[in-house]
Amino acid sequence: MDSVMIRVSPEIREKLNSLKESQKESYTDVLERILKTAIDTLPLSSVESEMVQLSLNEVEKGDIIRFSPENGNNTEGFLDTLVSKTVFQHISALPDKRREALNHGLLLQKPDPGFFLKKIPDSPYSSLRIEEMRILLVLKHNTTIILSLADYREKRKSEPDNSEGWI
Repeated sequence: MDSVMIRVSPEIREKLNSLKESQKESYTDVLERILKTAIDTLPLSSVESEMVQLSLNEVEKGDIIRFSPENGNNTEGFLDTLVSKTVFQHISALPDKRREALNHGLLLQKPDPGFFLKKIPDSPYSSLRIEEMRILLVLKHNTTIILSLADYREKRKSEPDNSEGWI
């Protein structure tokens, strides 16, 4: 296996050492485990890509809705969360328990935006998994912009052999 040398501070080295499952475990193995939790390897489906583009167009036009207690979302004290009107319609159509799970998952982001997010490689987007929902979003200046919502539980029930996301 080819390898390259990287420079890390002593503090980071100690943190990596504390994450080793055994003293003989390599830093490569530790970093691979960390990366598995930080990267969403599921590619964007064509449906998700279309929804992201539609949402970006709506955001650019100002067709956005701010999540707030007034529109049925409990995000009091939460950093700004914006959705396009189309995504808001999809969220509004979710059953109450799914919508509550979504709100709860977004509230978990409050203390450390990005903590539960996974980066989508080679894109500006991140994903958040809540139950079997995949939310595609971007974080900009303490604002979360939700671009797409895919519900894989419903998709699996209706089309188990098709890997396209359901929105």
